Amino acid sequence: MLATTPTQKIASNKFRNDINGLRAWAVIAVVLYHFGVPGFSGGFVGVDIFFVISGFLMTRIIVSGMESGNFSFLQFYLARARRIIPMLLVLCFALLIFGWFWLPEQNYKLLATHVVNTLFFISNIKFWRESGYFDASSHEKWLLHTWSLSVEWQFYIILPIIIFVLWKFINYKAVKFALFALGFLSLCLSIYASQRWPSAAFYLLPTRMWEMLAGGMAWWVTRRKAMPETLARYTEVIGIVFISASIVLFNSSIVWPGSNALLPVAGAVLVLISERQKSIFTANIIAQKLGASSYSIYLWHWPIVVALTYLSLLSNYKWVLLALVATVILGELSLKLVENPSRKVFAKLSTTSNLVYISLCTLVVGVLALTVRHSMLDRDIMADKETVELYAKIQSFHVMPNRDNGYCFYNVDGESDPIISMEKSVCKLGIKSLKPKGLLFGDSFAGHYEPFVDEVAKKLGISVDSVTTNWCFPSLTDSTNGTKTRVAYKQCLLNREYLKDNISKYDFVIFSGIWFDLYRKGYQNEIVDVIKYAKSKGVKVYVMASPTQYDINVFANFIAAGVNDLPFRLKGNSNKKDDDTQKMDIIFSQLEQDGYIKFIKKDDIFDESDSYHYNGIEIPYSLDGAHISVDSSLMAAKRFIETGVYKKYFSDTK
Repeated sequence: MLATTPTQKIASNKFRNDINGLRAWAVIAVVLYHFGVPGFSGGFVGVDIFFVISGFLMTRIIVSGMESGNFSFLQFYLARARRIIPMLLVLCFALLIFGWFWLPEQNYKLLATHVVNTLFFISNIKFWRESGYFDASSHEKWLLHTWSLSVEWQFYIILPIIIFVLWKFINYKAVKFALFALGFLSLCLSIYASQRWPSAAFYLLPTRMWEMLAGGMAWWVTRRKAMPETLARYTEVIGIVFISASIVLFNSSIVWPGSNALLPVAGAVLVLISERQKSIFTANIIAQKLGASSYSIYLWHWPIVVALTYLSLLSNYKWVLLALVATVILGELSLKLVENPSRKVFAKLSTTSNLVYISLCTLVVGVLALTVRHSMLDRDIMADKETVELYAKIQSFHVMPNRDNGYCFYNVDGESDPIISMEKSVCKLGIKSLKPKGLLFGDSFAGHYEPFVDEVAKKLGISVDSVTTNWCFPSLTDSTNGTKTRVAYKQCLLNREYLKDNISKYDFVIFSGIWFDLYRKGYQNEIVDVIKYAKSKGVKVYVMASPTQYDINVFANFIAAGVNDLPFRLKGNSNKKDDDTQKMDIIFSQLEQDGYIKFIKKDDIFDESDSYHYNGIEIPYSLDGAHISVDSSLMAAKRFIETGVYKKYFSDTK
């Protein structure tokens, strides 16, 4: 038995209405945010609230167990498994069955991969590693929301070990101080990493641990003595205000988690330490019902969001309302038919039986997912064989231009052994035997125009150099809209040095970049500066407009609809990113009026349908919701040339 210091406890194992109600606040925020309901632009803070609650409860369970001398690591982990795994297995199994009948091959195998990572509680690491420049749209990932479960499970593993070691080898008092210090260090890391490594900061435990430890500190603060009622009432109101302000005022463009997460975390902590069991905010019947089924609601809501996205219905408020109702109903049914019964059954079984049954069920679903991932599948899906083969063919050529398919774009992050040099980066388009007259420069949004520029250059009878690298927008500074730790950043600095030193040898330069993101992050002045620099060197400057920037991967939806013989509607898909693209277009139009550039407008590049025809099918230009593909770039060039529009821009270029 561990040595303990007695403490006056406050019924530590009693059911807490405030905690249950706070879960409801968290799940409502997350669900309404993901469904795009106005007024919930910061609803993602619901996950942070869940983290605080988890930290509170786990610290209470572990410390109380060690104080009483009956804490068991095995029983602790089994209790977490009984709570989390049964419903998670049901979700994963349901998605695998659903995917068999509805998802295209590529998407189905991706789902299977994510199921395996989810069951091993490492999906946060998987999604972090997938969050590169060509990451599939989040709305294609049916289990993306399980990243938070993985973070929590990882926390469950290490927290009792930390407390046990400190308690056994130092003393009881060291536990509280050490957890506070660890939480402070995690917060500092989160603030720093959110700026420098935003994806890692978002997905990984070290930058999220402070939120859970904040919940643990909330338990330490109030465990000896409850807060006076009047003070508790005011404290809770302040906490609710903090949470509400976060939900309403924050949005996905802010740095997260970092220091911004202090507001909802502090709000959750204040609600917990107030410990009000009859609060109108957390103890009302709606909060209690939703809080009880919050876990299942959370699990079901995201796949429903993804399904609506595939069907291009996420902007249809009637369907969103039906989906919200379905989410709540599924959550309630899952609570009654899966969560509660499984906990009762497992509670009656021995420890060995618990281990065997949970492991066996997990193994069955895991093996099923691995089979899907690594086997050739002969599935009975809705469309006929010829149609499925046609859409598979479209997928095979609807890809990003790169060095492997005859173009120049240097995706440094995609190289297994990247070489950082200008010899690797500079590449010719057009008539390659001629001396280059022009330069295409920028990031992947310049790279995806390489087939377009190649065809136009051939039509003009000229050669054009291409210097395009991911995360390298047109600039002469060391700025990046990515992270400076990426290998691509080193190549980008060389690219920009090349631009500065060699631009004078070209007759013209074509700039292209991820304009909406650069506007959001405040880099528009750098774009203007590099344009004016090129102009000052006597070089003619062209700027390529961005294709439509969708908020979802419309091509993935197009494929899913095609292989399942379902209608596909490109028009009506959300493209809020284009709001910022258009703000950059205004800047470019003004620069054109002032004589600095020729702005090649979107309407002159792409058909108004935002698609082209192939074998009687309208294929979206879009590759992933943002970029265009090789074939789309070629079809845009064909239209640009055949309509004669190219003469408007390049009449004096020979």
